[in-house]
Amino acid sequence: MALISDFGSSVKIAKYNVNPTAATAAATVETNTDIYLPPLCIVLDVWIGVNVIDASATVDVGTTLVSNDPDGYLDAAALGVAGLVKGIMTDSAVTKGVLLTEDEDGSGALVPLPDFASSSDRISFTTSSGCDTADFDIYVMYLEM
Repeated sequence: MALISDFGSSVKIAKYNVNPTAATAAATVETNTDIYLPPLCIVLDVWIGVNVIDASATVDVGTTLVSNDPDGYLDAAALGVAGLVKGIMTDSAVTKGVLLTEDEDGSGALVPLPDFASSSDRISFTTSSGCDTADFDIYVMYLEM
């Protein structure tokens, strides 16, 4: 993990690279990163930066250990287009995970919500079956309390 930004020592952005070898090994298997969330932090957002595409592949990003939600931050985010990929909350294609969204009024319309982590947790990822060429970075923005 590389800590790439430190905004006044409270808001941080952690980055973890997944190369094609790691992406292939993670196909349908939850794989740990070396990003550990500090105790009592608030995860503000998670996104990926696709460096090398894999046309039909997707990735889940979530947590292992305490909350154990393998797709809690990103659910089937596309690896087929180079550049930044953020979770979306449209009715037809929700890729922002349940740890970062909420249906406040029960209507099915999701709104963004930060994840209040109460104890240390570890970030994990899982690529889709057949993923073998993707190279991407996972970014986690969090507020350390």
